[in-house]
Amino acid sequence: MNLIIERLQQKKKQDERTLKIYSIIDTIISSIISFFTIASISLATYILYKLVQISNKYKDVLNSTSFILLLFLVVFIIISFFITVALSIYKYFDRTVQYKKIMNTIQYLDIKYNSRLISKKDLEAIVDTLWEKANKKRKMALSKILKTELKKGFTN
Repeated sequence: MNLIIERLQQKKKQDERTLKIYSIIDTIISSIISFFTIASISLATYILYKLVQISNKYKDVLNSTSFILLLFLVVFIIISFFITVALSIYKYFDRTVQYKKIMNTIQYLDIKYNSRLISKKDLEAIVDTLWEKANKKRKMALSKILKTELKKGFTN
């Protein structure tokens, strides 16, 4: 397993700067989106409260097209908030699935190498190929795996 980790560490060092940039950009964009989502849902909730107050006070306003359109807009903003929350949950589970897939691949390669089904040269070639074919999302997941596994040490 150490051989695989060392090889992946070498590959990670080559792309480390771009991975850090992508990670920082992802964090910044996620934070901005979260801020605007919370601000818009707060504003939409307040507006909905005010619209209900207006409709209770002035019954004839319910016949106004602009009032109804504004009401629909506010409701759609609130619905979009829940869709955003659902997408965030999906993103988290997608990262977890990616992490598990990568860990399974690493463990599978380790078993094959320890069983002498593949040579050190073949293992390095496979790791190189996996790294080259991985997209930025997978490389970021691999980077996190390497950090956590190097800190705690492999259990196998």
